[in-house]
Amino acid sequence: MAEIVDSGDQLSVSQWLLILFVALVVFDVAKYTYNKGSLNGSSYFRSGLFGTYAIVDMILHPVPFWSRQLSYNRNGASTNAMMGTFMMYVTNSSMCKRIFKDVDNFILYAHPNAHWLFGKENLIYMDPGIHKSFKFLLFAGVYGKEALSTYLGYQIAKCRQHLRALAVGESAEVGRGRIHDGIGWTNIEAGEFEARLAFRLMNADASQESFVGPYIDAATKVKLTDDILTFTLGFLCFPCPLPFTGLGKAIAARNRIIAILEDIAKKSKEFVVAGGQPRCVMDYWAKEISENPRGFEVSDHDMAATVLDFLFASQDATTSAVVWALDILTDRPEEVSKLRDELKEKGKGKDSLEDYFYDCEYLLQTAYEVLRYRPPVPMVPHIAKKTVQISEGVVCPKGAMVIPSIRSAADNEEGSDVYSPGGAYSDPNFSRVLTFGAGQHMCPGRKYAHQVVAVFIAVLVTEYDFSRRLTQKSRNTVFYPTLFPEDNLYKVHERAAIL
Repeated sequence: MAEIVDSGDQLSVSQWLLILFVALVVFDVAKYTYNKGSLNGSSYFRSGLFGTYAIVDMILHPVPFWSRQLSYNRNGASTNAMMGTFMMYVTNSSMCKRIFKDVDNFILYAHPNAHWLFGKENLIYMDPGIHKSFKFLLFAGVYGKEALSTYLGYQIAKCRQHLRALAVGESAEVGRGRIHDGIGWTNIEAGEFEARLAFRLMNADASQESFVGPYIDAATKVKLTDDILTFTLGFLCFPCPLPFTGLGKAIAARNRIIAILEDIAKKSKEFVVAGGQPRCVMDYWAKEISENPRGFEVSDHDMAATVLDFLFASQDATTSAVVWALDILTDRPEEVSKLRDELKEKGKGKDSLEDYFYDCEYLLQTAYEVLRYRPPVPMVPHIAKKTVQISEGVVCPKGAMVIPSIRSAADNEEGSDVYSPGGAYSDPNFSRVLTFGAGQHMCPGRKYAHQVVAVFIAVLVTEYDFSRRLTQKSRNTVFYPTLFPEDNLYKVHERAAIL
């Protein structure tokens, strides 16, 4: 007779898996509790097992998520868990600056999807030495005075073109009726437009002209505009890079953009070597590379990847800044009068805005103040390379995702609620407010962004009257992925007399 084996004491595969799962949860709870220490923050189970709920909540409901995170804040920092990673949200201004500047202890992470979208070879992930040389080339050539004055003409022309189309109803953005604007449903009435949508197109047109204009035709411009928007929306998607997902589509859009820009980089280098005078960002950079080699080769792909960064910022962060400028000026008619008076005075005897733009001190101060008062970028995630104490009672464990909040840090600065161009809280170098970051990764395009905002304000107040239809959503703020008022319903009309 066969021997009967009692298997009652043996565990099934499913039981072993359950034990393993429970052990992992217990370990994750203990690790989160230990890292959290005395800091306030989300409870482990509020974040979801292994931080799964937190990432879903952040993507689907970013404003409530970060508002709740801010409410946890004590001593300038709070905690959460996200996709198995300990997260520290920092709002204290001095701690935020420390994180940006301390490249020995923190590396730029940017976003959970950033490595897929920007690429691991991107400027923001470069070795510090090479990164420094890259930045030198960008500051010296691409965003120097001569280059900025070249871009100025493009910016003025495109701003006028788009504002006029909005004023006379020639733009497809005017009176679109009930639409979904990417955030929610909006009813755009006759004669009005959604500024976030309309100015994204304006900035896309101006930036493409400034960056690569001589090398692209109308059809390529449309392709770039559409693909850069798809690329941007990749930052609002779940971190799943499969081809049929939003992130997968964003990666495909990036690859198409890079292919176009690599071809342009090659043509630009050939143009400059042949003795051509720079006409756009790509040309100025090619000239700087040829005249001031820094001991390393800047490939066509390097140039393409970096110009993609600029195009992304110009259609996202710069659009946010322009929309906030309109929001601010609509509420302050006295500021509009001051600007008009200065532009009228400085423009006497001059043929064009280009001739006196840089002489308009109050205009330039206003653009600086808009960027200080309403920073477009909400936050920039970093990763702690090792365990480091950033303040008394605040320790970042190795591997933590550390998120300095630019907007909250700005709100914590003295005078954050005061709008006063050129006033006591003015910060034209952005040394106090982290609008463009700080340290090694301070944005190289900040002068360009400032000029875009100033040009928009100058053309707007000089040539147009404008009004806004307020709704219940107008004073709310949304992430897209930079910050915008939730709706921006405006009308513009050409002024009876051009100053």
